[in-house]
Amino acid sequence: MKYFKASDFDDYSKMAPRLLCALDSFRELTHAPVYLSPAPGAQWRMDGTTSQHNAQPQSRAVDIFPTCAPWDAFVAALSVPEIKGIGIYPHWRYKNLTYGMHLDVRSAIDKCIWWRNKDNEYTTIHSMKLLQGLINEVY
Repeated sequence: MKYFKASDFDDYSKMAPRLLCALDSFRELTHAPVYLSPAPGAQWRMDGTTSQHNAQPQSRAVDIFPTCAPWDAFVAALSVPEIKGIGIYPHWRYKNLTYGMHLDVRSAIDKCIWWRNKDNEYTTIHSMKLLQGLINEVY
């Protein structure tokens, strides 16, 4: 990995190699630092659910805080072929960062993209126009 080291993760061995490569590619495309979320379960969980974060056998998801503009992070995530799940969380906070993202490498043909608002309501993103409108409402 070019931008992350094993010590950046809670337990590097619980992370799927495909996810780590996709995360590194995402960071390359953003041209800006990306912070791993320190929230419990943001990197991996052992909860027996179907969550992409479930580390049985390895987590295929990670929650992050990009330092670039939200639109730039979204375009970068879209541009990484292995990233199939993209969640945008405009009300997550970490240090001085004002949004977070979920990225995953689920087994799927199409990308699954969603937005969660401050009331924890989810919107499935079906168009760039819809996403741009949501981003404009918050930023």
